[in-house]
Amino acid sequence: MKIHIHDIPEDGLDLVFRQANQAWVARTLVEAFDGLLPTGAPAEASLRLFRSDTTVTVTGEVVAELQLTCDACLESYQEEVVIPIQQYLIPASAMDTSDRKVARGGAAGPYDQASPSLAGARSKLVAERRSLRSQDDDMQFGTYHGKYLELDSILRGAIVLERPIVFHCQESCRGLCDHCGINLNRERCRCHEESAPHPFAALKQITLK
Repeated sequence: MKIHIHDIPEDGLDLVFRQANQAWVARTLVEAFDGLLPTGAPAEASLRLFRSDTTVTVTGEVVAELQLTCDACLESYQEEVVIPIQQYLIPASAMDTSDRKVARGGAAGPYDQASPSLAGARSKLVAERRSLRSQDDDMQFGTYHGKYLELDSILRGAIVLERPIVFHCQESCRGLCDHCGINLNRERCRCHEESAPHPFAALKQITLK
C-alpha cells in the first residue's frame, strides 16, 4: 500500500491496519514473520506519520500472536509479540541527484538550498540524524522514492529487524534430557541415576594423608 507524502497533514496521520480486514496487511505480516504468524491469527499494525517538508517520521508498533516452537523443549506455544516501529525517512533523490543538479546549474532541491554542494546537503542530513539519535537511539533511517511511502516495505523492514530469533516457552524452561530426550518440564529424568559408573569413580575413595 502506498501513501502520498502530501496526504500527511502537519499534525500527523494515524493509521491502523488489521490482518483480518486487509489482504495486503495479511500478506506482508505473514511473509515478514517468516511463517511464525498463522494466516488469520490476531495481528494489528498501528502507525503515526509526521512530515516536515520532504522528511517523514514513522512511529508505531505491530502486535501479533505468533505460533512458536521452543528452542529448548521443542514444545509448540503461542506468544504475543510487540514490534516497535521508529523510522526516519528522506527522499532517495536528496542523496542521488543533489550533486548532479549543482553541477548542471539546475534548480536547487530541498536539501541543496542550505549548501552549494553535495557535501553540504549530506552535512545537513547528518546533523538531522544526530539530532534524532540524541532523542532516541532506536530510530532507524531509510529513504523513499518519488512522492510515495510504501507502507508494506516499512512494516516488513521493521519486523525483520526486530522479530525474535530465539524462542523459549518460559524463562525457566529446562529443555530436554541430553540422553533420553524426555521433557524435563513435565517429569524427572533418571538417566543420571541409571548411568554406568564413571571410569574414574574409584578415585573418590582415595583418602590423602
